[in-house]
Amino acid sequence: MTQDEMERLVINHVDVIEQTQGYVVFTYKQVKIALISDVKHDRMRMISPITEYAKVTTKQKDLIMEANFHSALDARYASSNDTLYSAFIHPRS
Repeated sequence: MTQDEMERLVINHVDVIEQTQGYVVFTYKQVKIALISDVKHDRMRMISPITEYAKVTTKQKDLIMEANFHSALDARYASSNDTLYSAFIHPRS
């Protein structure tokens, strides 16, 4: 799948908030999601906020880190600016 095909697939099925080549922010079922793709590095990511990181308990953080290591495969969890995110990272091709 080319970058254009991937972006067109998303754009045709969701409410787009912002779009430039390689970057589409949209909502799906009231969830804000960013699709970021890079042809040069053959990678794509879909990133979505889950909750405020400060609200995540120590037990939940431990489970998240364990999942990142053992079972998440292409899905990951990350934090930035006090937000916990889910991230799906995969070769774009």
